[in-house]
Amino acid sequence: MTAERQFLVLICAALLMVSALPARAMDLYPSTHDGWSGPIVPRAENTSNWDFCPLPSILNGWSPSSYINFAGYQNETWPWNCSDPWTNRIYLDDVYIAYTDFDGYCWFTWYGSMNFQYQIPGGRHTLHVAHDYYNNVSEEDENNNQRYDQYVWSPYDLVSLIPYSVSSASGGYFSYRNVDGFQFTPINYWTAVGVRYGSDDYDMAVYRDYGGSTAGFASPLESSTYGSGYVDFIAVDGNHVSGVATQAGVYDYSGTGSYTPYLIEVDNTAGDSFSYSGGTVFSSSYPTSYNEVIRCHESYWSTTGSFWITLINNTGGDLDLHFFGSTDGDYFKSRSAAMGTRYDGGSGQIDQVNVTVSTSGDYYAIVVTNENGASGSYILSISPDRYTPTPTPSPSPSPTRTPTYSPTATPAWTNTPTITPSPTDTALPTETPTPEAIPATGDVGIALLVLVISILVLRAMPRR
Repeated sequence: MTAERQFLVLICAALLMVSALPARAMDLYPSTHDGWSGPIVPRAENTSNWDFCPLPSILNGWSPSSYINFAGYQNETWPWNCSDPWTNRIYLDDVYIAYTDFDGYCWFTWYGSMNFQYQIPGGRHTLHVAHDYYNNVSEEDENNNQRYDQYVWSPYDLVSLIPYSVSSASGGYFSYRNVDGFQFTPINYWTAVGVRYGSDDYDMAVYRDYGGSTAGFASPLESSTYGSGYVDFIAVDGNHVSGVATQAGVYDYSGTGSYTPYLIEVDNTAGDSFSYSGGTVFSSSYPTSYNEVIRCHESYWSTTGSFWITLINNTGGDLDLHFFGSTDGDYFKSRSAAMGTRYDGGSGQIDQVNVTVSTSGDYYAIVVTNENGASGSYILSISPDRYTPTPTPSPSPSPTRTPTYSPTATPAWTNTPTITPSPTDTALPTETPTPEAIPATGDVGIALLVLVISILVLRAMPRR
């Protein structure tokens, strides 16, 4: 037998042995390609490719400059056992936002999608890619198709007394709770930030831990979880904790994808403050509009005792009254931590709080929440006696101090909404997820390598 025939016999025998082996099922799973930070990588630029996809130090929240990349690997298949087409689905905080169709591959193959543009709210959010969502491909392991990764996008800088409207709040957990992220820097006065929503139950927390794409919105300093139908808010005593960037997170208490819009607002100004030294005093008349959420009035008390604080409601809606102090050393107060007994008069009625002030020479907060979009005005009164609606209001003195920090609240990114400074204006990008198709890509480098080797083997065969 010639050398050529011997070689052909060996090749045929090897092929027969391989064909006699049971074909193993292929396997699809998320994987990290060389040059990538992980199987799912969000980025602020659309420059990703198979060799370059690092996680940036800052992810742009509330900005069109936001992109999603993911990669997977098709393993353990044979040339004659190519995969059927399959579909991957992408989720943001458990809400379906996009899909990618793959035609099916032979050999060992990388596959994925890069530079999918999708605007993501600031805060902490979870990206989830479900490989072979419909189970079209028979796999050796059907339990390794899911990948979850949680990242942090830059918070939106709130401007004092400007309410912002958002289409829905984030929900769900991964390593930490998913939250929509905002930010403000308290001046040296009492400050309050609040959220009002519709029929759902949204809650709020404040943080001081934002540090880029992997840090922030993880360690709440205080949370407000008052229940559906009420403004959730947190009051901050800036007399003790001013000048430090503070994040506010809004989240859905239970469930995801409710699409219930909400309004968020911070009162971080000194203009609504006044002093109290005894007797019966009345404030100026303060206007309120249908989309206003919260107002915070700092009051300096130079006396002690039991007093009545009254909110004279000149609207047809429901304004609620809350009183806070921080003599206990806690400078972040949730709604439920208000001092005294609160009397809710309902829509169009006065609210009264009976409080005991035991420390004079300190600053306290009177917070007013607009519970149902009331428009009109209100007046505040402080007196040792319970109020009856007969006195004529008189203006209160102007603020007694100059803020040590004057917030400019310049948005961190230029791609933020244009805002007209008016109490009736709202602004912020809406985030209603609409599933869409995104392009699929495959890296068939290994398949090409096998093809080249086959050609070289054939060329090495003895010729007659």
